[in-house]
Amino acid sequence: MSEKKASTKLTRHQYLIALLCGLGYTGTCGMCYFASMYYSVYQTATGFNDTQMGKILSIIGAFAIVSYLLGGVLADMVQPKWCLLFCYISSSALGLAMLTFPGYSVMLFITGALGVTCLLPKWCPMSKLLTLSGTPEQVGRLWGWFTAFAGASTFLVGLIASAIMARTDARTGFVAMVIMYVIVLLSSAVMVLLLLKTEKGKLQSTNSFKFSYIVKLLMDPKQWLGWFTFIGMYIAYFAFTYINPMLQNVFLLPVAALTLITTIRANAVKTVMAPISGTMADKFGTLKVYRVCYIIFAAGLGLLCLIPWNSGSMVLAVVALFVIAIAYTSSYAISGPILTDIETKNEYRGTAQGFQSVAATIPDLFIYSLAGKWLTERGDIGGYKSIFTMVFVFMAVGFISNEILLAMKRKKAKIAAE
Repeated sequence: MSEKKASTKLTRHQYLIALLCGLGYTGTCGMCYFASMYYSVYQTATGFNDTQMGKILSIIGAFAIVSYLLGGVLADMVQPKWCLLFCYISSSALGLAMLTFPGYSVMLFITGALGVTCLLPKWCPMSKLLTLSGTPEQVGRLWGWFTAFAGASTFLVGLIASAIMARTDARTGFVAMVIMYVIVLLSSAVMVLLLLKTEKGKLQSTNSFKFSYIVKLLMDPKQWLGWFTFIGMYIAYFAFTYINPMLQNVFLLPVAALTLITTIRANAVKTVMAPISGTMADKFGTLKVYRVCYIIFAAGLGLLCLIPWNSGSMVLAVVALFVIAIAYTSSYAISGPILTDIETKNEYRGTAQGFQSVAATIPDLFIYSLAGKWLTERGDIGGYKSIFTMVFVFMAVGFISNEILLAMKRKKAKIAAE
């Protein structure tokens, strides 16, 4: 028994891999999803209206679909180390271009370009690096610590930016945040180049991509159910994009306080919950943890929808925000281990990760533009009600998919036992 425990303990280099991936994730997500993570700050700094913001968020989704799909193939053909280096350096350059505060059309182009440089050479190669750097009994904790390191570093950036905005304005905070994300990216590039070692036989050599991999994935019902399971929780990210401005517009939370709460919600909660979620996934199984996350998610969103929408309910609205954050960050931290739980083969693990990410991103093509249109045409109250109704629909589909997968696992275990 003691030997088994020792064999599943994470090594120093595995923690280092989680750290390097976490720092790079902070910089790339900060650049690519700035408009979503800090909607109010971005909108105030640029002066774009809700319709323009919706299009900016949708363009990320459009480029993300192509990036995730091709990134999955790239992860199965090229060493993750070189993919990450290209990602960090090119994304830094585009981040600096954002500081010129160009017009809407140019900013839209930069956003689309970031959707490529931040995602195509990063997410799937990074996911494969994390997964294949450990055993199936370690993958949950590897992902959990990766997410925790990403949360801690993003929290630090957001905390500094919040302090700057409290003393100055949103535009200055915007500049400060972008500069800090560039520093994180360039520092990550240096550390990856000097410190990252890939395991011989797994990640030093690469596979030859085969079209049959795609056929196998599309013909496997467990993959489809896994995608829907992930989508149902990933929709929380979309919900956060509009809960944040809702706290300001409906519950009258000041911008500086909103930025601080957003930073804590997105990163401090992630730092605490991700290692716990990863450990629970290794112990009980990823899909069982997802079941609990869905219940918590539904409770938080239900609370937000049921309380009176006025300034007197501000505290309850913030509580609901953090309940949803616990569910989302716990589930997102173990999104990669879903593939382990449904027994995806290592030879096309990167391609499978790409398909999972593509499936989750497809709704981004229309939901942000639709949400922006609803807010413009129906006002805050009507717009937010429509947005949250759509979120509940996605959640229901994801929860049902997760339960079907659990039923399939129970049936397989029963047959094996007989």
